[in-house]
Amino acid sequence: MNSHTRHFTRLLPLLLVLGTASLAWADTPVRIVTWNVHPRSIAGETPEGRMNRLLTFAAGQGVDIIAFQEVPRSLLNTPARLDPLMAAATQAGFEVAALPGEYPNTPGRTPTSNIHNAYMVLYNPNVVTPANVAPGTDPAMTFFRPELFTQGPLNQARPPATLTFDVRHADGGTSPLHLLTWHNEAGSLAAGHVRQLEGAIQNHLATQQGNWVVVGDFNVADSTAEMQDLDADYHLLTHDENGIDHILSNATITNVVNDDAAHPIDPRFRSDGRHLALFGELNIPRGSQ
Repeated sequence: MNSHTRHFTRLLPLLLVLGTASLAWADTPVRIVTWNVHPRSIAGETPEGRMNRLLTFAAGQGVDIIAFQEVPRSLLNTPARLDPLMAAATQAGFEVAALPGEYPNTPGRTPTSNIHNAYMVLYNPNVVTPANVAPGTDPAMTFFRPELFTQGPLNQARPPATLTFDVRHADGGTSPLHLLTWHNEAGSLAAGHVRQLEGAIQNHLATQQGNWVVVGDFNVADSTAEMQDLDADYHLLTHDENGIDHILSNATITNVVNDDAAHPIDPRFRSDGRHLALFGELNIPRGSQ
């Protein structure tokens, strides 16, 4: 079954009629792309080179949120590398939030892996703005429920990074969108942490007001039992049943770009192995405030 097309159709505007007055509340589309960019050079191209190339392409496709995983921490600490990328993001109309690590400092627990990369999110402030951020301050990404992502009694696994946005609607109102971007542990550990993610969604994320979306490198295929459980309860977008990068949400998702023959994806939007940039469009209801 082609998972690009199996769940998702765009919702029609909802027309509310009150007496002689009427008000049309249409879903607000929010386009999002997720990509495990890989922290090393590939075929001579640096991570920031890949990120800049995707940024340029995504801006032309009307993308509102770009979520990168496995960003090298050295990029964030090297102005000569970071500044040109930030200038390109600003020129394209994006602002930036980042989390310079994949593991929180958890007393009594050691990170499961000694490889520590970073998260970076670019967003279009005309469509989504970070919630509860004081004027003149930068948005701060945090870890989502790190105590729920563990490996045995002594190790801290990678929790998702999170940032809450206010989605701007055409009538001037807003509604919340909770973004989680995730680079799951790999190999035999991945399935167990997907089950931990499922518990975190059911017990914590789904109880929050508004819509939510989890994007990133889950390191498990859509065909696994763990992903099928999530697929049964929420809306899932993936490249195919063997893909390991996913977009998961309580909002409806329309596949965009990946299946658009008129705008084929540059095959170099594949980093190492099976990581190909994945584009989706979330339909955020005005009434979710």
